[in-house]
Amino acid sequence: MWYKLCKWEVIDIQIEIIHDNNLEIDWFHTTGQYDKFFVTVDEDDYTKATSELMQKLAVKLLSFPFYLHFEGYDDTILETLKQGKCFSIKYRDSKRRILTYSDGKNYLAEVPGYTVKIKDELQLDAVFCDWFDLACANNMWVITKNSSISYIKKYAFFTDPLILFTNHDAYGFTLLSQSKNLQTVKQVFDFVRSVEK
Repeated sequence: MWYKLCKWEVIDIQIEIIHDNNLEIDWFHTTGQYDKFFVTVDEDDYTKATSELMQKLAVKLLSFPFYLHFEGYDDTILETLKQGKCFSIKYRDSKRRILTYSDGKNYLAEVPGYTVKIKDELQLDAVFCDWFDLACANNMWVITKNSSISYIKKYAFFTDPLILFTNHDAYGFTLLSQSKNLQTVKQVFDFVRSVEK
């Protein structure tokens, strides 16, 4: 079902919300039952629209502080930590290795994980500006209220009642909800609309 938002950053955008509790999650695992809402935007620059909408929803849904958990590349660990000096950033060893190719050689590369504490909208904008390209390149990009993350059997593991994460190529995002106020498409759509006010 397509819903049209009246106004979003001076332009009109369309979003689609699909409620699919059978949706499989690629980058992490959870426990418990969640309502799963796949949210996409109908824009030529969908990554920008996804980034903006995801940030606005996170602010309203979770309130500050909250946490961004993401994964990157083995050859940028020091650069990411240095770039994140103005944030409260924590490196996490995912214990996952992937076969990759560099300088004419194949090798098993570490998949580094990070958690950033986001205290306000300036920090939120900065972390999206600095690292959202990782989400666009199909790396894990998850926002939760709590800092807790475990790596079990080489996958990230979350237990938060509300989780936002990017979809493939950052073409929209998914909301996992255990909230009684976010169990239907209409409730989620109304919540998304309230963000623009």
